[in-house]
Amino acid sequence: MMVLRAYWGSGVADALMRGMETFAETPGIGRIEAMVRADNARGRAFYRRHGFAEEGVRTEAARIGGRFVDDIYIGKIYHRGRA
Repeated sequence: MMVLRAYWGSGVADALMRGMETFAETPGIGRIEAMVRADNARGRAFYRRHGFAEEGVRTEAARIGGRFVDDIYIGKIYHRGRA
């Protein structure tokens, strides 16, 4: 998920996340996963606030501005405890 800088802090990302969470609660779905760049502190904090856990790292996944940056795999499970 990406939000244009002009809309940061406006609640757009939270609204998008609510929509994804509603979808994830659909029987047979139950999970959202994504990747976030290791140097994206704002994005990582956003996902943590929404209950996502870091699950793995893809080391040196991209070269940005002449340096390598890791991708962090994140996920959230919605069906725990339900059949």
